Amino acid sequence: MNAHDSAVMNQIGVFQDAAQVKRLENGNAATLKRISQVVRVVKGQAWISLDGEDMVLKNGQEVYLRQGKQPAVISSVNRETLVYEIR
Repeated sequence: MNAHDSAVMNQIGVFQDAAQVKRLENGNAATLKRISQVVRVVKGQAWISLDGEDMVLKNGQEVYLRQGKQPAVISSVNRETLVYEIR
């Protein structure tokens, strides 16, 4: 983790008690369970595929993942490191 990433993680320390903070390195993707939760981008840009629709979220933007059977998929845009929180 570089100094900038460390500073970003310190800035979001307040949210860590109420949320899970996740990090995706460039080129990686993750699945998100659909259990009525909010995903908020902390650093970078996220590409989220949900129920056959794609969306891009930038720093500070969030999306509500309503309960559903199919997971959402999240990855980084432009192969940059993505930091996001789930609450």
